[in-house]
Amino acid sequence: MMNEDQIIEIIDRLIGNIEPYGSCHIDNEREKNLSVYIEVAYRMVERLCDISENKDSYMGSVKSMGTLAYENLEYIKDLINNYISNDANEEI
Repeated sequence: MMNEDQIIEIIDRLIGNIEPYGSCHIDNEREKNLSVYIEVAYRMVERLCDISENKDSYMGSVKSMGTLAYENLEYIKDLINNYISNDANEEI
């Protein structure tokens, strides 16, 4: 099984560069890549949401996976909220 760094590397290669460059003709393509990257991330979060619904299952292994997904969704939520809060503070 591949580790998460290897998977991210493959995703990056499949989608292409998403970092802004500062040149319209390059950034137009990178913006398209970024849109695909966002959609992939969105779909992955949706799957975590679906799995997290099992956090109260009576079956141990199903409950464990649901809890793992739920706890990591909480972490993702906190990460986003902290970023948004810090960004809002910088604008003041």
